Amino acid sequence: MAIDNITSKIIYDAEREAVLISQEAAARREEILALARKEAEEKREAMRADGEAERAAMVERNVSVAKIDAGKLILEEKQILIERCLAEAVKKIADLDEDVYLKFLADTAKTLAPEGGELILSERDREKYGEKLEKLLEESGGGKYALSKETRKIKAGVIVKRGSVYVNGSVEARIDAMRSELVPEVAARLFK
Repeated sequence: MAIDNITSKIIYDAEREAVLISQEAAARREEILALARKEAEEKREAMRADGEAERAAMVERNVSVAKIDAGKLILEEKQILIERCLAEAVKKIADLDEDVYLKFLADTAKTLAPEGGELILSERDREKYGEKLEKLLEESGGGKYALSKETRKIKAGVIVKRGSVYVNGSVEARIDAMRSELVPEVAARLFK
């Protein structure tokens, strides 16, 4: 029986040892799980913070792009309005009172070619003002001017031809030549 007592004691001690080991393993497992949960929560929090930072950066980029796009649209609209104003100025000059417009054409021709030349007008101006312009320039003295049979697709003004040289005094050409000066002034008046 002594062997049975020894065997029972060994089995008892082994079972007790197994229970202690199992309890220690369970406690260790809980420690490991708690540590893993804590690490997972920290990683989740870091990922959430990174996600928030990325989202904020993305929103900021999108807002910046939207502002740039809006600025482009506003600039395009301003350019369209400026072009409309310049076109309206050409139209107003073309629609001036007959005497005022004739004087404008004569002064332009004299400025472009004081010695004279062939006067090229738009088809409308040639029919409406051609002979009157030629007569006005003849009466005012100075260079010798003659009305050309040639017409050009200009809205207002005159082109003077001397030999093979054309001097463009159309209102459109004059506005184009002065565009760099006119656009800022028109913009300043339009967009106060």
